[in-house]
Amino acid sequence: MTNSSKGKSNRLINEKSPYLLQHAHNPVDWFAWGDEALSKAKRENKIIFLSIGYSTCHWCHVMAHETFENDEAAEILNQNFIPIKVDREERPDIDELYMKAVTSMGGQGGWPLTVFLTPDLKPFYGGTYYPLSSFKSLLGSVTEIWNKQRKDVFGQANSIVENLRRMYTPQEQSSISEYPIDAAYLNLVDSFDDRWGGFGDSPKFPTPSNLILLLRYYDRSKNHKALDMVVKTLDAMSSGGIQDHLAGGFHRYSVDRMWVISHFEKMLYDNALLTIAYLEAYRCKPNDAFEKTARMTLNWILREMQSKDGAFYSAQDADSPDGEGAYYVWSKAEISDILGPKNGMIVAEWFGVGDEGNFEKEKSVLTTRTNLDDLAKKVGLTPKKLVALMDKSKAALLQARSHRVKPSTDDKILTSWNGLTISALALGAQVLGDREYLEAAKRAASFLMETLSEKGRLLRRYRDGEAALGGTLEDYAFFIQGLLDLYEADLQIKWLQEAMRLADKMIELFWDDSSGGFFFNGKDSSDNMIVKIKEAYDGATPSGNSVGALALLKLGVFSERDEYREKGVKTIMSFFGRIESNPMAHSHMLSAVDFHLRGSREIIVAGSDANLINDMLHEIWRRYIPNKVLALSGKAVEKTIPMVKGKIGTPVSVYICENFVCKRPVSKLKELTAMLDN
Repeated sequence: MTNSSKGKSNRLINEKSPYLLQHAHNPVDWFAWGDEALSKAKRENKIIFLSIGYSTCHWCHVMAHETFENDEAAEILNQNFIPIKVDREERPDIDELYMKAVTSMGGQGGWPLTVFLTPDLKPFYGGTYYPLSSFKSLLGSVTEIWNKQRKDVFGQANSIVENLRRMYTPQEQSSISEYPIDAAYLNLVDSFDDRWGGFGDSPKFPTPSNLILLLRYYDRSKNHKALDMVVKTLDAMSSGGIQDHLAGGFHRYSVDRMWVISHFEKMLYDNALLTIAYLEAYRCKPNDAFEKTARMTLNWILREMQSKDGAFYSAQDADSPDGEGAYYVWSKAEISDILGPKNGMIVAEWFGVGDEGNFEKEKSVLTTRTNLDDLAKKVGLTPKKLVALMDKSKAALLQARSHRVKPSTDDKILTSWNGLTISALALGAQVLGDREYLEAAKRAASFLMETLSEKGRLLRRYRDGEAALGGTLEDYAFFIQGLLDLYEADLQIKWLQEAMRLADKMIELFWDDSSGGFFFNGKDSSDNMIVKIKEAYDGATPSGNSVGALALLKLGVFSERDEYREKGVKTIMSFFGRIESNPMAHSHMLSAVDFHLRGSREIIVAGSDANLINDMLHEIWRRYIPNKVLALSGKAVEKTIPMVKGKIGTPVSVYICENFVCKRPVSKLKELTAMLDN
């Protein structure tokens, strides 16, 4: 058996995707998804071998080294198949479609995703990771079936495609009720881990959309169980090994139910969404730990994920040359060598690092579950001095860690994930009062508007000087929501105007005129997709339809344009049958349902006293008001925000309205506080 990892380059050497470039020196004669590969498959009547993954995926690396660098496996692929490699982060549409195909066949979802397609792109078999020996056997079996039972293959493929069409056909309802919100809450209660927080057993994922929905449920019902589940989960995650306690940021998920041992890649979208969850929970129940966690996460994003242009990279890998997670774990001896025996003993105990370790090779993932007061008493320090020691020690350990070989960063910039990050930064600026976060959000938004836009339309990806790939629904929806959050933090009308322009474009390009809701790809898309995708499933990231529906409802309040409100409601209705049958799979869409059923709370600030306006805004920003629509009055914005017309300040007035019915304006901070309290 021979492996080639640095031989002659293949076509992928000309791509921009870091994931595709990782495979540019495989002996496999890879194609990127495109006309060249698809035409060749039809012309030569060959099976397409489709491999989908992403650059920071551990098992993608394993299969690459074991299989795609193997000369014998490559020869089989090159002779009998058209091998196509896809970066799921660049092409979420291809990933969504063929992942659903594999799971519909009874396979398990995950990456690397392995799918066999007919020359006309219809899937007939698939799976995920295959070890080399079973992979070569699989290739032989698939080739034999193709040569001897081709009619059966086409029959299987056609059946799968018809099933996919049914799965992407929403179950429309004529009315919207709060039933699925209550049902989702009860489902979350049933699956809640009372000991360690989170939902289900292991592996355990953060699921920030569930936490955000529970906060809304608490606000609407005053059921403290909903808030308690959020607090328990956030506390367990921030003290567990899923958080990087030295640099900040969260890893992808925990392999155990205690949140201790992580799958170590760090994704931009996870960290943006988790920041939002921590900040919203902090608004509901002020908590120093939540504030600290949100700051650490945002600071990690700014320090390690921000490009020189101000936008944000996609992910950091789990692997380094010493193995998965090796960059993050510590032995007791290593800590002692850096900090000295006395301080090393204290710090090791604080971080839960024992002689045997909780990971591999007697090393440990750091946690912070030791009681501060108990440890301070044990080592003869005051809690304040122990905190100071820990802060100094963490800086020393982080400095020492910087000399290790760092996992690679996927430095492509995605419009959708940057939209989520703009939301997180804007919320951080509001809740934490940190101007740095606001400036970072503004800079990222400006980059997307200037660089990831072509002829008024969004592009999906920027890397190495190239902006490319037509924006998908999630690119529009997530960026629109980011701009709405940025407007409410900065109150500069240009952000709201851009959100409206993009909403108009989103409707033009993606709206389903026949049954409502939005397609994944635009009407002008030239891609070869066998089924039109229309999806509202909220997974690791919320769906474009969920975010788009909530954004349109909010834009309808700002602009008083019926089209926005009607399309937001129609989007919910078009999926409501599926929402009722599986509420937990639509947690972010249920936030849109809540907004629609309860209505908006408009807050308009008017006046000329900048200092008093700022004080009023901070009083508003610090509070959890999930359906608020916040605007700054002024003659110049009346066309964009009609509800501010006639709202004046003497010298400052705040108008609080519900569904456009306003209470008496207040002009003093204590009056605003009392009104918001009530």
